[in-house]
Amino acid sequence: MKVRIIGDAPAAAVLAGVLAAEQQEVIWNPDADGNSRLKALKRRKEIRLNLPWGWVRTGAFRLSSSRLLKAGELGIVAFRTSEPVRGKAAEAQGAIGGKDRTLLVLNDGLRTGTPGTAVHRGLCLLDALEWDPGVVELTCTQPRLIVESCTELGELQRCLKARRIAVQEVEDLSPYRNALQIRDLLDLPVALCHSTLANFLSYPEGREIAVSLLEEGLRLFSHQGLPLSRLPDPDPRELLQRLKRKPQEFDKLRHLPDRGYGAALQSLLRGEAGAAGEPNRRILRRSSQTGIDPGWNWAITQKINRVIRVGFYRDPVELYNALR
Repeated sequence: MKVRIIGDAPAAAVLAGVLAAEQQEVIWNPDADGNSRLKALKRRKEIRLNLPWGWVRTGAFRLSSSRLLKAGELGIVAFRTSEPVRGKAAEAQGAIGGKDRTLLVLNDGLRTGTPGTAVHRGLCLLDALEWDPGVVELTCTQPRLIVESCTELGELQRCLKARRIAVQEVEDLSPYRNALQIRDLLDLPVALCHSTLANFLSYPEGREIAVSLLEEGLRLFSHQGLPLSRLPDPDPRELLQRLKRKPQEFDKLRHLPDRGYGAALQSLLRGEAGAAGEPNRRILRRSSQTGIDPGWNWAITQKINRVIRVGFYRDPVELYNALR
């Protein structure tokens, strides 16, 4: 299989590394804007992945600045963010794909694809940390891609399954995207405490914040008649039930090793405050067209500037007191 991976997300490095380790022909364009990552990877000449079941180290891939697919190539797009980009990246963003080529886009809402490109959408449930360009740690135990059904993805599914990454094909991606948008509401409060979800939920105050955010999201989606499908753990509806019925089961997680630092925290550490709060702002925008008051989501987004100016909250207790 020939595959061209385009994007700077940690998931792009994971996919490039595991496919190269499966002896597929991999070309990776690792930059969203500029070429600094491309230069760093050319110096290293290696992808290093720390997966829950072992290390993958490979140099069996090529680097390229091109976003155009050649004959026989499958394209995969995975950027850190779907926010509009500027400069050279903005000029090139429309030139992704190629006539009669197949492109799998793993960014929600990203506009891409040249005329004639067969664009298929997907969701990337690969929680990963990039420590350096091409050096990535996968922190989730159930990595999964959820993609629209497509006959051209059979070989990709086989290769990823061999490396314990599932590819779930579905007819309608929207219910899974809706559920993921609700689950993502928890990323920001966890990030404001420089924490992980397990540690955050081990505090009663963290659980109350989580319940309030999830209930607002679920209430809005129910009001708008938007369907939800079950996600791998944690699924937002199942998590909400556990938080209400058996809250004490989360207490034991406080002192266990956990490296699952979410996307919002990584965005804050890079100074990308807009990306960190986007899931919660999306709820605010959608709620403005209804009679639903997203008070908790609004309050959480107001604390981003405080963290940028002063620093992270010590723990969920301090954040909860600041929100009340």
